[in-house]
Amino acid sequence: MMKEYSVPLMLSLVLALSAGPAWADRIVLKNGQSLEGLIQSEDAAEVVLDFGYGTTVLEKADVKSIRRSSARQRRALQRRFLRQAARSGAVAPPKAAEELARLLERARNSREAAQDARRERERLLGRQEGLAAQMRELKGRQPALAAALAQADSNRREYNDLVGRLNALNAQLQADAVESEEAVRKLAVGEAAMDKYVADYAALRRYAGAHLKRLRSGRRDEASAAFFADFESEFADMAKSFKREAVASRRVGEHLIVEALLNDKVRALLLVDTGASQTVISPRVAAELGLEGGAEVTATLADGKQAAGRLYIMDSVSVGASRVGKTPVVVLDAPGPEVDGLLGMSFLRNFVVQLDLPAGKLMLEGLAAPSSAAGKP
Repeated sequence: MMKEYSVPLMLSLVLALSAGPAWADRIVLKNGQSLEGLIQSEDAAEVVLDFGYGTTVLEKADVKSIRRSSARQRRALQRRFLRQAARSGAVAPPKAAEELARLLERARNSREAAQDARRERERLLGRQEGLAAQMRELKGRQPALAAALAQADSNRREYNDLVGRLNALNAQLQADAVESEEAVRKLAVGEAAMDKYVADYAALRRYAGAHLKRLRSGRRDEASAAFFADFESEFADMAKSFKREAVASRRVGEHLIVEALLNDKVRALLLVDTGASQTVISPRVAAELGLEGGAEVTATLADGKQAAGRLYIMDSVSVGASRVGKTPVVVLDAPGPEVDGLLGMSFLRNFVVQLDLPAGKLMLEGLAAPSSAAGKP
């Protein structure tokens, strides 16, 4: 009989191992079931099999046959088990690498939330745009209904019909406003999740770049080797979800100017400004784009003064091959004669940003476009 594991859990472990290389010990039971792992200990009555996630005890009376791995295969599988244990936290990192492990865990925890938020962002922004259009249409119908109601005879059926229509219109406006506010809240949560992952990944990359070589040259026991092997594997996997690009720019003093493509049709020269919360375009560029409507906003300029502008959600803003869909821009006067606006954090927050002033390049490393599949990153 088998001890310590329930059958469903044990079977899941067996299936996980069966898909890998045939380097494990293999035990075939008399009931036809086969198990793979490493034989940890054995005597005349029992055999203890290690799955890498735990062990199970098998009675020898239930065993039909045992296929044993070679010494080389055992060492390879032991290293694999150690890496699994390192990823699960069952093996403590080397003391000198505790900060590296902490940064890795932080980036790991923020990664899934960021990918989910990025997928949801497009839907929420599209819905918010649709609600704004619907609310404008409803508000446009209000004056005519109110005027008709003011002229209607309150004793006639027409009056009650107008009251019902006006009440329904106002109720829909209120419902749309509530849904729009909820979309704004969810977008803010999603933006924070994406910002956090980009920042966590950047912190991990900086620390690894500065310290990994030194840390790896320290302890050389198998547990340490497993930790660093797992780190490099997971870090490389994280890096695959980012796309790095060097955007050609023009340097003006301590600033860079880049060419942006707006809504895939209008090009504009934008000053890179990591201190600006929003991307800004001039009224001339807005006119070329055919932007209409927009929400009134008050912007605080670099000199502390305030200016009235209008906020729009662009279908896309592209700088080089780096593209952000459904991103806000504010229409204000251009900050200078050489540019058409500012490239602010509403775009830049999606990337790890480096300004290489001597080379005149803007380095952008952002999350690659999410897969349409619902699988995990």
